[in-house]
Amino acid sequence: MVNRVLHGDTRAFAEIVENTESLIAQIVFKMVSNPEDRKDIAQDIYLRAYEGLKDFRFNSKLSTWIGRIAYNTCINYLEKKKPLLVSFEDTKDERSVEANGQ
Repeated sequence: MVNRVLHGDTRAFAEIVENTESLIAQIVFKMVSNPEDRKDIAQDIYLRAYEGLKDFRFNSKLSTWIGRIAYNTCINYLEKKKPLLVSFEDTKDERSVEANGQ
């Protein structure tokens, strides 16, 4: 199927999506809580897979390779969404500086 996609057969990529969509849905659902973001991430995963298919080396199953793309895409999403944590001590120091007019 990989070679068919690389030679322009879009139906072959649709088959890849169909064969891996439950795996991808499971990974994304477990890692990402926002339903709207899940859809965007799934699309991003398949875009990355399509664009990277030329680099697939057949060292693993295609589903394993796409699963790794899904995992890494979700990790990247979570890193970007990670809230900035400020400690109480940092906030207290800032207030004392402001109170002293500095």
